[in-house]
Amino acid sequence: MKRKITAESHVSLKQTFFIPSLEEMEEFFDKYSAQIHPIKVKMEALQLFPSVAIGGIPSGGLSIRVEQSDELKTAQKLLFEQLEERFGPCPAEHDDDYIFHMTVAIGGAPFENYQKAYEVLSQREYNEEFLFSRLGLLYYDDDMIVPGSYFCYKIVDLK
Repeated sequence: MKRKITAESHVSLKQTFFIPSLEEMEEFFDKYSAQIHPIKVKMEALQLFPSVAIGGIPSGGLSIRVEQSDELKTAQKLLFEQLEERFGPCPAEHDDDYIFHMTVAIGGAPFENYQKAYEVLSQREYNEEFLFSRLGLLYYDDDMIVPGSYFCYKIVDLK
């Protein structure tokens, strides 16, 4: 089944993991987000990668690598610590080697199309900053974690 990803452009702090209930996670999210303040985020470079994120079909993706700033690392560390404190271990892919990034496009076309787009778009400078001032709770609607089936459940403004 092909599904559309419905989430705003974002920089993730953690990859997919299981939660006991959406209600408990929303309560946690509200408490965590109240501790986080807006963070300046610096984009660095466009990246091309193979992907099977949409329905397991081989494709590609483009993302913009984001500077591994102390502020982002601190927000991520606090998230990991508080998740474990509240829910126990919440392992996810790349917890130990996470690279902050903003996904630009993923899946739905042959990898060659992504390569062509990369050749053109990588000529552009990506050294720009923006203010990361909102935090979103992305959620998969079933425990199968079908690639491409997540959506943005809630967004809060950071103060």
